[in-house]
Amino acid sequence: MNVQLLAEANDAADCIKRAEERTLVTVLPALEERDGKRLLVLPDNAGYGSVVEVVG
Repeated sequence: MNVQLLAEANDAADCIKRAEERTLVTVLPALEERDGKRLLVLPDNAGYGSVVEVVG
């Protein structure tokens, strides 16, 4: 995801500007259970899109 954000910048100065304007989000995965399956879920506001992976 970080590489994708870099690719969206027009140049190095734009990249730095975008990074300074972005809100930092702690990416703290959560374990959830849905339909009897254990899932690892990243918060939606982390900037990675919807990330839900079956674990175990």
